[in-house]
Parts: sequence; C-alpha cells; structure tokens
Amino acid sequence: AGFTAILAAAATGQDIGDLMAEAREEISAKNYGSARQKLQTILQYNSAYAPAYFELSKIALIQDDLKGAQDNIQAAIENDPRNEEYRAEAEKVAQLSSIMSDARRSYDERDYMGAVARYEKVLEKHPSFANAYYGMGMAFAREGDLRQAAEAFRKAQTYNPDDARYTSALRKIVADKFNEANRLLRGRDWESALEIYKEVVELDPTFEKTYYWMARSYRMLGDNEAALKMLDRATEIKPDYTTAYVEKGNILRRDGRSEEAEAVYCQALSLDPMSDKAWVGFGTIVRSKKPAEAVEAFKSALSVNPENGDAAEYLGEIYSAQEKWAEARKYLEQAVKLKTKDHVVACRLAHVYNALGEHEKAGQMGRRSTSLRKTFEYGWYELGLAEKALGNRVAAIEAFKNASNGRDASIRKSSQYELKQLEMAPPIVEKEEDPTPEFKAEPVPEAEVVKELEVKKEIPGIPETSFFIIKKRAKEAQVKTGKVMGIVKTRTGKVFVSVKNASVKVTKAIGKPIKSDVMKKTVIASMSAIKHPVNTVSHFDKKVTKSVKGLLDSIIK
Repeated sequence: AGFTAILAAAATGQDIGDLMAEAREEISAKNYGSARQKLQTILQYNSAYAPAYFELSKIALIQDDLKGAQDNIQAAIENDPRNEEYRAEAEKVAQLSSIMSDARRSYDERDYMGAVARYEKVLEKHPSFANAYYGMGMAFAREGDLRQAAEAFRKAQTYNPDDARYTSALRKIVADKFNEANRLLRGRDWESALEIYKEVVELDPTFEKTYYWMARSYRMLGDNEAALKMLDRATEIKPDYTTAYVEKGNILRRDGRSEEAEAVYCQALSLDPMSDKAWVGFGTIVRSKKPAEAVEAFKSALSVNPENGDAAEYLGEIYSAQEKWAEARKYLEQAVKLKTKDHVVACRLAHVYNALGEHEKAGQMGRRSTSLRKTFEYGWYELGLAEKALGNRVAAIEAFKNASNGRDASIRKSSQYELKQLEMAPPIVEKEEDPTPEFKAEPVPEAEVVKELEVKKEIPGIPETSFFIIKKRAKEAQVKTGKVMGIVKTRTGKVFVSVKNASVKVTKAIGKPIKSDVMKKTVIASMSAIKHPVNTVSHFDKKVTKSVKGLLDSIIK
C-alpha cells in the first residue's frame, strides 16, 4: 500500500525532492532497504534522475557491493555528466576497488599485516566501508590478535548489520576462546577458566553464554554473589535465557534462599514450560512442605525428558519416605540406569530392596554404592542389612564395621548395635553336601508319613527342658539356614540337625506338604538346648557337638 501511495504521489506531481529527502533520512537511520525502495520508486517515475543513482551508489558501497556502487555512480554520471561530485565519487569507488583488491592479494599471500595496512587506507577514504573492517578482522585473527580482530568485526557489524558474515566471523573467534575456557572448566581448573572467560567478554561483551559459564566458575570457587551477578548480566542480554534462570535458582536454593529460588524457577517455567531442569528445581524447593506438588513437578520433568535421572531419584526418595515401596522401586530403578556413577541413588535403591525383602538385589546395590564411594557409610549399612538377612555373617560384620567408621552418628550407633547382635549369634558352619542321590518318594497318605514321638530329656548345665521330634519314614529333609530347632532321623538311619523352618521342608522327601494342624503338634527345641548349635544342616557323625550326640543316643535307644 505504501509503495502504491508513493507511485500515486509521484504520478500526481508530488515533489520528487520530498521523496529524495525521505530516502536520505532513511539512509541516515541505516534503514537501507526502505531508502532503496524510495529511490527505485523515483527512478521508475524518472529513470534519468541522477541523484537517485548517486544515493543508490552510496547504499551499495555501505553494503559492500562494489560492483553495484560502480554501476550506480556510472549511471549518475551518464545522466549528469557535468556533476563534479559524481565524478569524484566515481574516482573514489575506483580507488577503493583497487586497494581492496591489493589487500585481498596480500591476505592470500599470507602477508596479514600488509593486508591490514591496505585496509586501513581504504578506511581513511571511506570510514564506513564495512567490508574493509571485515578483511582487517580476518587478517588480525590470522596473526593471533583476537582482540583487534573482534573490534574490527564489531565495527563491520555496526556499519552493515544485515551481513551475516560479520556476526559469524566474530562468533567464530569468540567461540575458539570460549571453547578453550570450557576445556579448562571440564578439567576443574576453575580459576584459569575464569580468566579466559574474561578475555571472551573483552572480545564480545554481548555473548550471553560467557556470563553463564563465568557464573558456574564463580560458584565452583565458592563466590555465589559473583555468580549471581554474572547470571543477571546474561539475562539482561537475553531475557528469555531459561538456563541462566535455572542456574540462578539452584544457587539461591543452595544458599537457603528458598522463596527467592522458587520465584526464579517459576519465572523460568513461565518462559519455557518444557524445561525439565526448571521443573526439578521447583520440585526440590517444595518437596519438604508440599510433597504432592513436588511429585507433580518431578513427573512433569520426566514427561518432558524421560532421561532426567534427578527427577526419577527424587520421586523414588519421596515414595520411599512414604513407605510406598513399589513406587519407590520403580523410580529408583529408573534413576540407577540413568545415574550409573551415583553412589547415593544406588544406596537408596538398596534401602528399598531391603524394605521389600529382596535382599539379594539390596546386596548388589549396596556393593555398587560402596564401590563408587568406599567411605559411604549409608551404602555399607544397607549392604550389612542385606548380608545379615541372607545369613552371610562374615560379610555382614565387615559391612557394618565399615559403616561404623562413617561420620553419621546415627549410622555409627545402628551399625554398632548390629555388630553386637552378630557377635552374639552362633558361628557359621559351612553346609556339607549329602552324597546320597536325591530320592523322589511316591506320595503316601499323611498318616503314614509323620509319626511323632515326644522325648523329654534334661541336659546337664542347660536350664531349659528340650523336646525333639524324630520323624520316621522321611527319606530326606531339606532345610534352610537359621537357628537350630530340632532333630530329624531319616529312614536309612542318618540323623540331621534341623534348623528354623526345617520341619516344613520335608515336602521334597514325601511329595506333599505337612498340614498346619500337624505342625502345631510338633514340639521344637529352643536355642538353649544345645551348647554349641550349628546354623545349617549337618550329619550327626561329622558336625553335631558331643552334647547333642549324647542326647541323640539316649533318644534313639
């Protein structure tokens, strides 16, 4: 519509001088596109209007189009051959073209400082020629003078902001220095990294990522206030820099400034609701007072990024505290897969497995946790609980001893209690395999399977009376590790010491379980009945102590 209006105005005799004045104002404001459009409109109305060609030549020169500048100034001279200003401009453009060619030749011949000198001559005659600044910047960069190169590229950007080459060149030299600083940061050399980042700021003060990583360096050096200032500078340059807001929230949270941190996380989420790290930060802030909101926040983080290990770990931690073990296991198993080097999450999963009675898995996670951090008392404690439940007395003692050396007073106290209990427990005797092949008996009626015989026998030195059951016709008794609870005599004459829950394990021998009403009638021996009890099944003639042997002799007779 504007273009049509200009044409209409020109057709009705509007003063072309007014349009020229408007075009020159656009050039002064660096609105080169709009200025060019007005000038071309004038030429459509009057193709011989030399001043329009002259101004188009200026625009072409500013935008580094030497050929366009030469073509337009030549057209201006053709339409006004007596205009000395046009001829002077044509001569200047010709000289400019010649010197630029010489400068490029020097650059190609690796005479970088010679190229710089020629570009400076160009700028003496035409100080707004952006391409000369660009060439100078490239030459300085080749010489290794990145500061001078960056300054030249910034000037090129100033005079011709529409040319992407200048921005790209500046970002490249900044990126090279920036990456150098990042390598130092990854090597945990925070101070050296910080110094390089400061150099990057000198090269390009508008590169927001430099301030973000400077903040990370300051944080690692313990200067949180300086870190917060750098993050504020980053968000000034880029107001929608969500990552910087999240980092700021993290620093405030660690400093105990929870309300400020919560507000910053909310600001980050308002900018980017798909920021999983912002969701995790917010959930971390509210989880103690508003666990339901925290759960939703962590689940939101996982919906955005299913590989966010922190979100999975925190969900597992919340459900574990609520003793919702199945849910805790689900999320902590996910977290362990994502955080393979994290000793804490492995310990948390070990705790859940222990609570669920899955002690083999608890032991695996406990060993994983303590292998990642050998001094982590919580991991040793969970491992000790798992080994104890599995009957691995020696391994449990070792784990609890390691746990008792930790810094946490409550873990030390609990570990010492467990050690005391294990020291009072009977010694472990290795199970001896029965060389007799497994006998698969035909199922027989229950009445013929178990015949109970109660025998009451006083043992010298033992205050309690003990009862033993001799179960006849059983071909074999399968038992589990536990406390000594009774004695079983097999059909072939072998005698076994039975352990806790052993009496329910004759199923293997007789082909069917003993009913509960029969078990209720079974009288078992108390622990005090045997001076030196064993914790596993043993043959009478090899492992059973003399006091038990004498007792058995009297029973069998």
